[in-house]
Amino acid sequence: HILCDHRRGTWNSMEIDPDFYSENDFATVWISHGTCPQNESYIYMLLPETDAEATSHYALDPEAKVLTCSNAVHAVYNRSTQMLGVHFWEEKPCTCAGITVDTQACILLHHTEDTLELAVADPTKTDRILTVTLDCEICEVESMDDGIEVIGTSPLKLIINTTACDGRS
Repeated sequence: HILCDHRRGTWNSMEIDPDFYSENDFATVWISHGTCPQNESYIYMLLPETDAEATSHYALDPEAKVLTCSNAVHAVYNRSTQMLGVHFWEEKPCTCAGITVDTQACILLHHTEDTLELAVADPTKTDRILTVTLDCEICEVESMDDGIEVIGTSPLKLIINTTACDGRS
């Protein structure tokens, strides 16, 4: 289903900024899953500014691969960018794609032969301390943001303080 409409209003309804007024055209896209689907799933890829021919070509050899899509974790790997995205949904320890967390977390990992770049966010925005373990070994840390502590290098284990990050990585 696709709905295209013109909307206007303030951010007040979302408690973001009561003084901000906006008006614009929007498109809303949704898939009707019925009233009570059971044992059903779906996966879709957003390909902005892509025509039907390019979409068909992409479908034959997609750059992104869904590694898992469960109630506990969603994980996608993009082979062209060598980027892994993992969202851990549950407030308990979980492991996926060589990453272990102690609670809910949103993680982006770019791991090449000799470098590792990691972004971690607390999706709950509740200023938590997260423990993240990566199934890899590192020799040295070139740079690291404030609030991150390395407590092990084989495997790599980090303590990440998300206080005042407001969901940012």
